[in-house]
Amino acid sequence: CEIEIEESHKQYLKGLNTDKIDLLTHSTESRRRFEKALKDHGLRLISYLKVIVEDVNNF
Repeated sequence: CEIEIEESHKQYLKGLNTDKIDLLTHSTESRRRFEKALKDHGLRLISYLKVIVEDVNNF
């Protein structure tokens, strides 16, 4: 099914996406930010993860 994503969430996901390199190098600060973001956004964010995957595949 198609996922409706608000513009603010798109911007937020783009920000998360730029952290993927830090996450891969196990940056503690980046991991904390990512974990905090997951807690703040809760289950809603999970339905948006598909977008991140698609963005990564487009690089």
